[in-house]
Amino acid sequence: MKQNSSFYLSGRATLATILLITGIGIILALPFLGTNAAALGDLGSGSVGPAGTGITAAWDGAASGPGGGVNTETACVEGVNCETYTLTVTGTDAAWANQQVQVLLTWSSNSNEYDLYIHKDTLSGPVVASAVAGPLLTTQKVFIDIAANHVGTYVVHIVYDTTPTAAADHYHGTATAVSTAPPAPPPAATVDTTNKIGYENFEAPGVLTPVILTTGPTVEYLGRGAAEPSIGVNWKSPNSINGVTNFQSD
Repeated sequence: MKQNSSFYLSGRATLATILLITGIGIILALPFLGTNAAALGDLGSGSVGPAGTGITAAWDGAASGPGGGVNTETACVEGVNCETYTLTVTGTDAAWANQQVQVLLTWSSNSNEYDLYIHKDTLSGPVVASAVAGPLLTTQKVFIDIAANHVGTYVVHIVYDTTPTAAADHYHGTATAVSTAPPAPPPAATVDTTNKIGYENFEAPGVLTPVILTTGPTVEYLGRGAAEPSIGVNWKSPNSINGVTNFQSD
């Protein structure tokens, strides 16, 4: 039997329309899918360079918490009570000589506690640094040893340990280069060329002296062999020769 060509063409047109509408719907939904994916603990990425390059990274927490005592990475849920920030350490290992990366979290309320873990390459990579100090703090800090771990990609993993007010007190994160060189020694003390401090001998009073103790007023007999404070010096001892002596008083 001969088919009805008009019905056939109409069916094809309807199918094409359905596919077109479906495709448009998927395209329109992509931005929302991306937003949801980003909300699942992905805070984005940034870079940090050696001192003098001016390359630093900064980001802010986004999860609403509360952490509810989630004090391990394995117990947290991404986007709920933990999140990640991808950090690229730029430059060369040689350029980082006598420097390291400081990753610092700061927040306002000491009722919140954020734990900090640094992974090499990916979130499943080895932990190269961590900080879980707290509670009753408003900072968390770690250092990435570039000499030992090299430049490249690191994943900063933040766990909302105890954060009852996280939604109103998101932490602020930074990554900067800091020096590992020891601080310069303090300047030498100024030599005192004025009159030196002298000393005198005092005899204890041989009278009853009123005193007040925690139990109330009383008197003590302070004679020639009075109690503390007292001092004795052996002038022949090495310490006395070097100008050192000891004084004790209760």
